[in-house]
Amino acid sequence: MAEENEPGSKTDSNPPDFPLFDEGSLFGLERSPARRWFDRFTLWQQIMIVVSVTWIPLAVLAAIQGVAVDLELDLAHLSFFEDAAIYARFFVALPILLATPSKCRYRFQQLIQHFLNSGLVKDTDRERFVVILTSTMRLRYSHVADWVCLAIAYGRSAALVFHPAVALANSAAWRTIGPAGLRSLSLAMWYFVVVSQPVFGFVALHFLYRVCLWWRTLWMISRLDLQLKGSHPDGGGGLMFLALSLARFKWPAFALATSLAGGTANLVLATGVSVLSFKYVIILNAAIISALFAGPLCLFYGQLKRTKVRDLLSYDRVAQEQLRQFEQNWIERSRQTDMLQVQDFSAVIDLNSTVDKVHQMRPLPFRRNQLLELLAAALLPFLPVLAMQIPIKDLFMMLKELI
Repeated sequence: MAEENEPGSKTDSNPPDFPLFDEGSLFGLERSPARRWFDRFTLWQQIMIVVSVTWIPLAVLAAIQGVAVDLELDLAHLSFFEDAAIYARFFVALPILLATPSKCRYRFQQLIQHFLNSGLVKDTDRERFVVILTSTMRLRYSHVADWVCLAIAYGRSAALVFHPAVALANSAAWRTIGPAGLRSLSLAMWYFVVVSQPVFGFVALHFLYRVCLWWRTLWMISRLDLQLKGSHPDGGGGLMFLALSLARFKWPAFALATSLAGGTANLVLATGVSVLSFKYVIILNAAIISALFAGPLCLFYGQLKRTKVRDLLSYDRVAQEQLRQFEQNWIERSRQTDMLQVQDFSAVIDLNSTVDKVHQMRPLPFRRNQLLELLAAALLPFLPVLAMQIPIKDLFMMLKELI
């Protein structure tokens, strides 16, 4: 029940539950019979229901009007079963986006809890930290956000029909019927515009809205005076744990890229142009998707940079003083003492190791390989598009050269 989970206005020293990517409001229909009926099913049953509602009627209506299969084998006018974007959107992207919240729930709760458990948040800032989480969850349960997402989803869907530039780009034959000059929307297309596309759009926008709230949360946390340490063994001042979010974001990155890859495949099939002509568009899309999920972590760049400079000066000063004392004590007495028994050498080595840690500290709380894995997830759906015109063997050779 949303009312039971919704955070109140009163704050305390303990962080509220943070189901940012799970639960929440759905148009205020939590107590409606339809919502209760749907919630009785398991996650995979719910996914099957949504996919069935969005795809099966499309296939049936397309078959009724004879646009399901292209009997003339005209690749310039794709039939329903040749539309790669439909498969990519409703059989890959939609199920992944529906399953993602359950995969993110506990991970993001742990990340938020770690700010307090690790002592990163000062005692004087704990109340502000709780206020940040409480305000985020209040936005998470906003009914207005649900309706805005739905309005945008229907607006984008309407553009498929009423916007000339968008409608012209959708050349799939199953979308319209009738003789040239008198063509009208097919029943399948009307169902796509009124039901299927808005459902997919709403699910995608609802997820992206939560990602925006994750940006907001980390931005506000980055403005706190966190207890960062340049010598922390994680190499990121104690914030490297935030990179664990990127592992959970690889699947939605793959899903969003899959939807775009399906549209690209349709353009290649319909126009016959070389898929390599879209290489910059593909790279740009993958970069934008990766930045969408890795970007919030970059908000800590300024504080991490200041921490590194501060600790570099502090530790270098201590190291300089230690070396000065060490030379005074032992350089002149090196022939009078058993050097293997002297503990001062161990102390110098230990401090030098700490100073090296500060010098190697990263200004961003993630490693390059973690970012590359996210980027690879956003590029992977485009490989089948490339394989339509480039042999698999040559494609793997190209990837091997890049790596």
